[in-house]
Amino acid sequence: MTTQPPTEERLSRLEGAYEQVDERLGDLRSDMHERMDELARGQDALRSEMQRGQEALREEMQRGQDNLRSEMNERLSEFARGQEKLRSEISSLRNTMLLLFGGAWLTMVGGLITLFMRG
Repeated sequence: MTTQPPTEERLSRLEGAYEQVDERLGDLRSDMHERMDELARGQDALRSEMQRGQEALREEMQRGQDNLRSEMNERLSEFARGQEKLRSEISSLRNTMLLLFGGAWLTMVGGLITLFMRG
């Protein structure tokens, strides 16, 4: 039969083991807090980067909208100018047509009067 060490010696060993475990747990707790702090810093950096990206995207979209608005206004102005020019040409052609039809009518009426007077 083997003899067991005395109880005090066993308690002393248990206390030593407990202190080692407690020290290791403290180290683990410290490491865990460091990792959590590191993770929080990383999240903050990511949030900041995302906000900068959103702001840049918002500014780029605003510039794009402004450019599109400007281009559309230019095209609408060109269209309005073209439309006004076309209206002017149509009016001019209408006036020319009225003059031609008026002249033709007068010629026909004059011709009919001449034929009637001769006949």
